[in-house]
Amino acid sequence: MTSPVGEFPYTFERIRLEGSHLIAEGRMGTWPARIEVGVSDIPPPVRIGVLAAAVGALLTAVIGRRRKNKPRNV
Repeated sequence: MTSPVGEFPYTFERIRLEGSHLIAEGRMGTWPARIEVGVSDIPPPVRIGVLAAAVGALLTAVIGRRRKNKPRNV
């Protein structure tokens, strides 16, 4: 982690979702630190990629469930 007073290792202690923000809490050197990331902080190409991956996973789950529940001809 780069700060105005130098470079320090950042140790993650907890990551959680608070509303639409991702909160990472940890320590920067010996000091407690909190990193908060909102949707607007994520570059548009990354957002599009995450959305595409989520849609793909959802479609895979739906197709898998349909195949599992489809009666078989014997």
